[in-house]
Amino acid sequence: MKQNVFTEEYPINSCQRKYKIELLKTIFKNQQMNISSSSKESNITTETSFIITWNIAKSKDLYTDGELISNISVTRHTTERRISEISVEVEQHLLNDLKNCEAFRIALDESTDIQDKPQTAVFVRYVTSDVLVKEELLDLVELKDTTREIDLKEALDTVLVKANTSKNKLVSVATDGATAMVGKHIGLLGLLNSDPTYPEFIPVHCVIHQEHLAAKHFNFPIIFKLVLEIVNYIQSNAKNHRQCYNLKNNAI
Repeated sequence: MKQNVFTEEYPINSCQRKYKIELLKTIFKNQQMNISSSSKESNITTETSFIITWNIAKSKDLYTDGELISNISVTRHTTERRISEISVEVEQHLLNDLKNCEAFRIALDESTDIQDKPQTAVFVRYVTSDVLVKEELLDLVELKDTTREIDLKEALDTVLVKANTSKNKLVSVATDGATAMVGKHIGLLGLLNSDPTYPEFIPVHCVIHQEHLAAKHFNFPIIFKLVLEIVNYIQSNAKNHRQCYNLKNNAI
């Protein structure tokens, strides 16, 4: 029906018809350009909100800080949703890299949270197919009421299964030197060595923990006195602190 009306108003092969068709084409192209421009602007706004959210999460600021930025809507709920999306993306990248890596090593650290609940942090360092070395927190596992050697091993087994990575790529295990970790027979390392699903690996005592143990026996009062005097001098007034800060920046 509409086609017949259009034909009546603009006869075929007439100049009016040609002009009307060109006009409709121009209107259609302009609409497409407006839609494309709106879509591009929306993409830029979304990307900007992700960058803002990333910096909020990285600096551990309040979610509501995004609301202070003008022209971009980054509410508390938007920030919360963006952080969840970023978290999923980062975790997926880590798991994919770990699955396709050439080799990896793990480091375990057992501690308690503010509610005295035991937990184990599992860090992983791996070599990608591009021969790049990366280090990330793989998981934070809440333990049972006890922190026995078997509890630590079960936690590690759960993390590796969840990460869907091959144990055959494991080359080293780093611990803090606690008895539950390094016991030859019933410690975590002993249990891993006796488990046929784990390959031979190099046990490593955490260097930072070794330094902490060595510091307990470090007794050089002259050096401590000199360092303390330097720190007190720098902190004694704002001018000294500012000069030290500028000196450090210039050295860098």
